Amino acid sequence: MSSTTVAERSVPLDPWAYVQIARPDHWFKNSFMVLGVVLAVFYEPRVASWASVAPLVVAVIATCLVASSNYVLNELLDGPNDRLHPEKRFRPVPSGRVRPALAYAEWLLLAAAGFALALSLNVYFFFSAL
Repeated sequence: MSSTTVAERSVPLDPWAYVQIARPDHWFKNSFMVLGVVLAVFYEPRVASWASVAPLVVAVIATCLVASSNYVLNELLDGPNDRLHPEKRFRPVPSGRVRPALAYAEWLLLAAAGFALALSLNVYFFFSAL
């Protein structure tokens, strides 16, 4: 009988684990940035138009993607310590359901997509996202 750790075993690909580490369930928090837009409309009512809806949606999506990239990196970096935690050890990274190389690729892809969307709006929003 071989004594191998979970990380050393061949891990079957579980797409749901990669979705979980991106934490889309936390995206609702990014909707609060819309409140800043509402406040801006009170100060400058002329900025409110139907033409601003699409860029606002793109901005929220860009923010969600950048936030998810940070969540993925955080999960990867915290994974070794989370293995020792009584509850966190069941998360996708510490439990071994995620291949680190694929998760690092996910981190980079989410960040690149979020930054590209931010840059498509304007350079100021890109630097804010960065």
